[in-house]
Amino acid sequence: MAAEKGRLRREISLLTLVSISAGSVIGGWVAEAPYWFKTTGAGSALLFPVLAILLTPVGLAIAEMTSMMPVTAGPLAFTTLALGRGAAFWTHWMFFLVQVIEPPLISFIFATIVAYFTGTSSFLLVKLLTVGFLLIWFVITMYNIGFIGKIANVLFVVMIAGSIVVGVTFFASGHWTMANVTGSGGWFPGGWYGAMIGMAVLVLKYIGFELVPSLSEEVNFPKQDFWKAILSALIIPGVLYAFAVLAMAGMAPWQTIASWDLPEARIVTMYKLPNIIALVALGAGILHAITTMAGFWLSSARALYGFSQLGFLPKALLKTNSKGQPWIANIVVLALSLFFVLWTPTAWVQYTYSVSCVAGGILYFILMIDFWVLRKRFPDRERPYRAPGGFLGFAVGALISIWIVVGSLLELPPAGYYSFGIFILIGIVVWLVGRKYQREGRWQSEIELS
Repeated sequence: MAAEKGRLRREISLLTLVSISAGSVIGGWVAEAPYWFKTTGAGSALLFPVLAILLTPVGLAIAEMTSMMPVTAGPLAFTTLALGRGAAFWTHWMFFLVQVIEPPLISFIFATIVAYFTGTSSFLLVKLLTVGFLLIWFVITMYNIGFIGKIANVLFVVMIAGSIVVGVTFFASGHWTMANVTGSGGWFPGGWYGAMIGMAVLVLKYIGFELVPSLSEEVNFPKQDFWKAILSALIIPGVLYAFAVLAMAGMAPWQTIASWDLPEARIVTMYKLPNIIALVALGAGILHAITTMAGFWLSSARALYGFSQLGFLPKALLKTNSKGQPWIANIVVLALSLFFVLWTPTAWVQYTYSVSCVAGGILYFILMIDFWVLRKRFPDRERPYRAPGGFLGFAVGALISIWIVVGSLLELPPAGYYSFGIFILIGIVVWLVGRKYQREGRWQSEIELS
């Protein structure tokens, strides 16, 4: 039976939303860990739990606003009601950038693993493989959300189990030593500067918890439970990242790990551990990549769907196929993903981290402003969930958001500035066209927010 035009299906359980959101957050450290060690040494094991705590006020504020307005438009709806349509467009545009830049990153991880097995070092080949993975995932996104959710549930459990097996093996190998963790400059060989930069750019490993609003029209559980999914997407990755970093850090000096492409596999080779451990590590890395790809592609398409819902983009983006998937929005996500792949330089990890975190910091800051304004302007509006912390929570969330932007700009390579600038220019064109069509009455909001 064909899905009604513009109608998404309520097929996401709380467990599935946890799998999608937390699975999106737990990205492919199998290929990204060298950048962590280059930036902060073994200290990232300490930074990840701290970041999870500092981002909690942002996550709980998003949970409160989502319980008030469970719409796919998410940040667009929150900011429209709090600050007006002008600010709302740019807030949601940042949200869209944060989501749409992730699929290419994950595809690069796939391609890096393939390159490891084939022995090639050609970045052109990696890009071609990345394009191929994106095309395959585009086909998968055309199936119903319930099917994708079931896949996410299974992969989420298996990938965490695989990561734990690899980490425990390292700790118990007889080669793990604290001297590797504390030597060569200690926990933070880059000093306070490296630690503070790490606090900004490593936040990318938590980007994904904010996608919950974009799936809020497709859940089948009570609105007051959104916080559970968001908090899970912060706590579970925070613990897992700290465990994984410590497991690797004790096996080799940080400079060595920073020089490798796939540290876990290289550690297995260096110490002649059973090859099955390397396969488990790479397999878990692939599963991390798949779940991340699933979540961010879904939320990217729904970000476009939300733009259309509130009259910022053509109504064609509300069209769904027989499986309830916004197929035109999926095509746009594919096109933009291909753009980011073709533009990405060889230092793809630093590039993607910095661009994502600049946009993410801007997004989180505005969402904290939304949260506080809505609390003051609509104190009596129904809130099935109310975030604790009051002004202190707001202040912590706003301050960490500001530092994310500043620190990420300090790390942003030239290609990142160009890419970010192009994305802003595209946004200006979309915004101007949207204003014209809104004045003419051709693009109107499908939902009432006030």
